Amino acid sequence: MSATRGWAWIVLPGALALSGILLASGDPVGAVAGLAAGGFAMAAVSDYRDLRLPDAITIPLTVGGVAAVAAGVWPGALADACAGVAALIGLGAIGTAAGRQLGVEIGQGDWKLLAATGAWLGLSGGAVAASISWLLAGAVLAAAYRMRPGEPVQLAFGVILGPVAVVGLLLTGLDALGG
Repeated sequence: MSATRGWAWIVLPGALALSGILLASGDPVGAVAGLAAGGFAMAAVSDYRDLRLPDAITIPLTVGGVAAVAAGVWPGALADACAGVAALIGLGAIGTAAGRQLGVEIGQGDWKLLAATGAWLGLSGGAVAASISWLLAGAVLAAAYRMRPGEPVQLAFGVILGPVAVVGLLLTGLDALGG
């Protein structure tokens, strides 16, 4: 069993339990946010442990975000969710090209997690989450380079984007509830 699957057994039941409690209390938006937050937390843990964002996490997160909006159980417009997916995949491609010029490798799992963020937060919310994450990643890379000049630096971008997306989910869910 891989380390990611081991962590999934810790994160996933917690997200399911939270979602069940929120659904039982009459908060379907909170229940959906809890499930999505669990998915983003699993992605962050996976990237931290394995430096990998598996398709088994990122693709269901993306499809789930678009489906939740389409089904009306998550706030937003379907066109906005689809635009968020497309724009943030494009941002991932641009980031990869720019990263190569700087000697920074950006994996396709990062693109997929960006797409999931766009699916759940829409175009503008996804762009804000991506921007915050890129700025934080830049600060971490700069600090790591300063502490070890000339040495290669690895950064698990999902460790940054995952929690930023969770905050976006919580803010979106609270806004939908009028909180």
